[in-house]
Amino acid sequence: MPLIRRISSEKQIEANRQNARRSTGPRTPAGKARAALNALDHGRYAHSPEAAMNALGEDPEDFRRLLDELTESYQPANAAERLQLERIAWLHWEDRRNHYTRLWKLAYKQEEMRLERERQWLAANSRNCAASRDELMETGLINRPDSPAKFSQLLEYVGTLIGSIQKKDFTLDYTPLVQLIYGKSPNVRGNTILNHLHACAESSRQGSLDETAHLSLLKALYEEERDLLTAQDVYFQAHVEISPARRNATLAAGWDDRPLIFEGNALSRQLERAYRIFFAMRQARKSGAADPEPPPAEPFPDPLAGTAERPARPEREGEKEGSAKTSLFWRDEATRLLKTSNLAASPQKRSR
Repeated sequence: MPLIRRISSEKQIEANRQNARRSTGPRTPAGKARAALNALDHGRYAHSPEAAMNALGEDPEDFRRLLDELTESYQPANAAERLQLERIAWLHWEDRRNHYTRLWKLAYKQEEMRLERERQWLAANSRNCAASRDELMETGLINRPDSPAKFSQLLEYVGTLIGSIQKKDFTLDYTPLVQLIYGKSPNVRGNTILNHLHACAESSRQGSLDETAHLSLLKALYEEERDLLTAQDVYFQAHVEISPARRNATLAAGWDDRPLIFEGNALSRQLERAYRIFFAMRQARKSGAADPEPPPAEPFPDPLAGTAERPARPEREGEKEGSAKTSLFWRDEATRLLKTSNLAASPQKRSR
């Protein structure tokens, strides 16, 4: 079925012309630069190197400055040398990018370590905060998993006990507080503190405080506070703080750094080869200017022309005699094997 072509009216044609006059395209330099890339839609050169550098956070002016410095240093004399020098500049740029990538990766490792410490801290605090008071009275706060919240709460409870005991105030019942610290099955120190508390409370009710039990109680509470401070310090060093040694350990190269290391080594070899090619081109240009007509190359020899016989290898002393002895040895060995096979087969023949 043939397509029907619609004929535009005069008003439509005039309206299209008026709209075309209004559309003048981009006017700013940035808009014109973007419009210049409209024809490049796919493939490797779909975007300019400047756009790729800007997307990576790099400054194209740094690359131009590097290329200008190399050009000023080596003074290329023709297009081939200029292209080779531009390749050298790109290799230097990629080598610097590889070096910076390794530095950023090390910084990322240290940042990830810090974030992991903060996540562990929050998770440990949430576990202790989720425990109910009845659960703490049963198991004891001191038997919960270590966390910053646990140590701060324990130090607060022990500090409250020490302050009250120093004032010799035994009118209150401190058994629930001790049970909140040690649980219903306290350890040796918890039992010691409970026994001294009962002795001090009983003697205080009778009007004369037992000074020996009072001093022993204070001593046990001070030891508990000291041990809690030590355990808190160890926990912070192991799970919260990032020591210089731990931070410097992230600088060591690991298995995941191998691709970047291999890429850096490959770029170093490519740079060395590119410089050799550049200097060889310069040397060839200089030698070509001094001797413009090089001597003609010799024709490649025909491998089939003039096939001469290969000279015979001279015989070594005793070689012929040794060959004869070897032949006799193998003849005698074959005879012996033949006789052995006949003897092994003779009983079968007789049985038949």
